[in-house]
Amino acid sequence: MCFRIRAIAMAAISAALLNVVSQPARAEDNELNVYNWSEYIAPDTVPNFQKATGIHVRYDSYDSDDTLQTKLLAGGSAYDVVVPTSNYLSQQIQAGVYQKLDKSKIPNLANLDPTLMKMVSAADPGNQYSVPWAWGTTGIGYNVEAVRKRLGDNPPVDSWALLFNPDNLAKLKSCGVSLLDAPDAAFAAVLQSMGRDPNSNNPADYQAAYEVLKKIRPYVTQFSSAGYADDLVNGDVCIVLGWSGDVGPRPPARHRGEEILPGQVCESEGGRSSVVRPDGSAERRAAPGSRNEVD
Repeated sequence: MCFRIRAIAMAAISAALLNVVSQPARAEDNELNVYNWSEYIAPDTVPNFQKATGIHVRYDSYDSDDTLQTKLLAGGSAYDVVVPTSNYLSQQIQAGVYQKLDKSKIPNLANLDPTLMKMVSAADPGNQYSVPWAWGTTGIGYNVEAVRKRLGDNPPVDSWALLFNPDNLAKLKSCGVSLLDAPDAAFAAVLQSMGRDPNSNNPADYQAAYEVLKKIRPYVTQFSSAGYADDLVNGDVCIVLGWSGDVGPRPPARHRGEEILPGQVCESEGGRSSVVRPDGSAERRAAPGSRNEVD
């Protein structure tokens, strides 16, 4: 179930783009500059949007919230729409990098799930700056055959211990271990595996999580937030800490004569991405309209 949530959201977004009619009045209204996560939309989303609206899209991507935040805090953003994760959203709002929404231009806000709106309001009180777009989880993706070969026929695939127990990871190093290049996601996953609050403000919790990560560090062969899912399918790694939008159900494959059967461990805690408009972006009518289409 949890691996379907983002796919359903993306399908709804793509469908919405096909049902929009927009007639910009000025040349600059015909431009929309978007900065989003890599591999976050379908290949035909931008072409379909441009065809339906006549708005030209410059679409750039990033692979971490830190990359986005650095660009935003540097000021003078050239982007009209960006997509931060909710745990970064609050501090960015406090830094004054976003414009408030003109909700009169986004009537489809009324169609959004009130539960998701409430969840995002923890970072954006009153939903003044952001529109929730996608919901996903952090979990483990693994090569079934490679893991069984090294851990036996009954590895703990229903537990974070598969990844965070150093004895297990020492045996899996030979087939490749990938962690997200995202400390917030890694620490949250460890905290949850320890039965602690993944959003904890207690330094002692993070020290305990650090000790876990330090013990498994010798067995991690790469840190990646982009491309790791392909590495898993290609047989270059056999276990990853990844995001549900990347490590979803995949068909079996073969690599170096070995059958690759992707599997996944999914945890219940989710992460949320929101659409916002950076302060200082050009005044274009296309930006509010594009958010309405996404909604």
